[in-house]
Amino acid sequence: MTSLYAFWHILARNEATSQSDIDFIVDPSDTTSLFDLSGIYYELEQILPIKFDLITSRQIPEANRQAIFSEAISV
Repeated sequence: MTSLYAFWHILARNEATSQSDIDFIVDPSDTTSLFDLSGIYYELEQILPIKFDLITSRQIPEANRQAIFSEAISV
């Protein structure tokens, strides 16, 4: 894994509700495996009391990349 980002666009805009979640974006290296991703998911699940999604940066459409990463926080 190269980087992990939290994308809290709802929180940044002060629009959070009890149903809001956090999106985590993994910027994988060439050697990142599915086992690595599932390990990250498991670790986050153990420490976070809220819902979250975990995606890779490769899943983000090119048209949305700049907007998403301008609000993402490196963790």
